[in-house]
Amino acid sequence: MVVVDAVEEFVVVEEEVKVAEWLPVAAAATTSGVGKRNGKEEEVSGKRRRNIGYYFFQQKQKNSYKIPNRNRIRNLQIAKMHTFGYRANALLTFAITILAVICAMASVSDNFNSPSPTSQVQVLNINWFRNKPDGDDEVSMTMNISADLQSLFTWNTKQVFVFLAAEYKTRKNSLNQVSLWDGIIPAKEHAKFYIHTTNKYRFVDQGSNLRERDFNMTLHWHVMPKTGKMFADKIVMTGFRLPQAYR
Repeated sequence: MVVVDAVEEFVVVEEEVKVAEWLPVAAAATTSGVGKRNGKEEEVSGKRRRNIGYYFFQQKQKNSYKIPNRNRIRNLQIAKMHTFGYRANALLTFAITILAVICAMASVSDNFNSPSPTSQVQVLNINWFRNKPDGDDEVSMTMNISADLQSLFTWNTKQVFVFLAAEYKTRKNSLNQVSLWDGIIPAKEHAKFYIHTTNKYRFVDQGSNLRERDFNMTLHWHVMPKTGKMFADKIVMTGFRLPQAYR
């Protein structure tokens, strides 16, 4: 029984002492007296059984220092957690988390803003209205553009992109949109403006569709936040009509 106990105790540290090839022989020797080694059965005497058991007992005592010390491992892990790399990683993770929370709060706060922008456009003169040699109609006009977009700005607003477009319908297209003027408003102080100008971009229709054409002047804007999604809106101004004849 002493031999069996020694063998059974040694099985726990089998990988450390690396004597697994003797385990079948010892286990068999302590029971029936017949063991297997290299696939062959052989008789094992009582004396040999005692020698094998003692061999395993010596190996266990010799290699017992290889069994890991749990307290030592725990102390090493704690020491590793206090290294510069671990502290820097924890600080960086915390900073990114706080930044993400602040960005989310800033983006959500824009939903509580209720802007009330105003705009007005006056067409003072049709400078020319002609049909080009390629068959397209072209218009040049002088306008007064005024707008108050200050209510679009919040503490999370970076800038506002704004453009004025002429919009009209034809038989081929339900919506034709031609940009006449645009600008970037960088701050709330510049969001209330009055501009006297001609159309910055050419008012051209692909075809002869502009004579006596009713159209709208639409002021579009895109609010670009510091963080969060961009949103857009517009003001539609109706009551504009092009002349019947070219000039």
